[in-house]
Amino acid sequence: MAKNNAIYFIKRKILVTILLVFTVLGPILSQIYLAKEAEAAVLDIEILSNIEANNTSGTSPENRWQLNDQQEVEFVIRGSGLGSISAGLTGPKTAVLVIPPELAGSVEPTGDALIETNLTLNLRGIPLLRTLFSALDGLLGELVRILNGALGALTGVTLNLDEVYRQVDLLNSLQDLPSLSFHVPVTLSEDGRALTINVDDGLGRVLAENLKTILQNLSNAVDALRAEGQGPVSGLLAGTINGLLGPLKSGLTTAIQALFPLLDLGGSLVSALADGSLLGDTTVTISTNIQPPEQVTEDLDAHFYGSVVKSSTIDIDLLTNSSGVTSIYFEGERFGVETEQLPKYLDFGTHPIQTAEDQIFSLDEGLGMVQVEDTRNIEKNWSIKVSQASQWTSPNNTNLTNPDLTLYSGPLETTFQDGEIINHAAEGITLRPFAQQKVFTLRGSQDSGSIALPLRGAELFVPMNTPREATSYETTLVWTLSETPNE
Repeated sequence: MAKNNAIYFIKRKILVTILLVFTVLGPILSQIYLAKEAEAAVLDIEILSNIEANNTSGTSPENRWQLNDQQEVEFVIRGSGLGSISAGLTGPKTAVLVIPPELAGSVEPTGDALIETNLTLNLRGIPLLRTLFSALDGLLGELVRILNGALGALTGVTLNLDEVYRQVDLLNSLQDLPSLSFHVPVTLSEDGRALTINVDDGLGRVLAENLKTILQNLSNAVDALRAEGQGPVSGLLAGTINGLLGPLKSGLTTAIQALFPLLDLGGSLVSALADGSLLGDTTVTISTNIQPPEQVTEDLDAHFYGSVVKSSTIDIDLLTNSSGVTSIYFEGERFGVETEQLPKYLDFGTHPIQTAEDQIFSLDEGLGMVQVEDTRNIEKNWSIKVSQASQWTSPNNTNLTNPDLTLYSGPLETTFQDGEIINHAAEGITLRPFAQQKVFTLRGSQDSGSIALPLRGAELFVPMNTPREATSYETTLVWTLSETPNE
């Protein structure tokens, strides 16, 4: 008697489990959709809210990329799940990264995108699954009726439902997945303006694979479901139970088998599962290689726009209004003299007037340097030259004739890795009015970089017998960057 009571107690416990799974979980699933408040998306086709985007370039307006070799950059698009999606939206769920026009054709995906999300899915709302759930409800309903005593007490009857219930639980778990990740190929548009990721392709594939496994295991569990009696009376009851369950089991197995072709790659149920899924918090990670643009004369702020939409067409102009924007900052090509480094004044001081002897006036500090930067993406051939633009002239327009101004340099410093660099100032540069003198020259370089030449001294030589007055004399030095290095 104790043994029979124990068996009956187990059946009552199983009965409670059935009620929890099929009479309580259904309404809870509906409440998942109804309880969430709708959250606004910026664009009507966006299916996530609070969309943001970022990238791993590490650039900023203060820290820009130079225009040199290609760089690896990872883009990340994030958004929160919406409570509902407009029924008027058609097409697949698609992650999009809009490429700025300045970089069209310069951004290449380097592999599949990673999608990380959570989702809810009303399986009973998918028309292709109605026959399955009708057959499943019929079988489980009959089991509930039998376990409730419709055929009498089940004393001496064993009916192991554990595996059936386990697969039913797994089937229901597909309706609320807290964590899901998968990879999807990235497509570059023909005009090079967008990277697109068909989220539904990966989502449908993952859901279909899981559903197919569960249904196969459920079919096996249902096939194995059989009541066993421990004696003549219980054996007759077990036979009655198996007779009642036979057509229901067969109907469910047939419904399951009919779904398998639809769950294969390209099957209609694959797309239906993806289309019926409601994304929760979602992250899309896209790996790329970026080739910097050529010959950008000014600093470039390249803005990328990321979003996840449901649409049959991708409107690039519309998506540039998305809140998911991230930028890469490029440094424009530079070719010029760092004028702030040049000497502003060469002041040789005040000296007594005499013409009997030659005089040399010297400076050895505060002279600055001559620095040229060239980041252009071309072969570089140029010289920096200096000239004395006029005679040494006083305020009353008298000239100091015949003086020589000589500039001396320190060691030349450069970041160029190729080409020929010539320091013409190594032994000093003596200036005369209206004549250009080369300071240093760069030839045949494909690199980007700079050359800096510190000025370590200056001398002004005034020969004897040079007429002069008790006044001041001055002249102007002109620095010229010339792309005719041989002249």
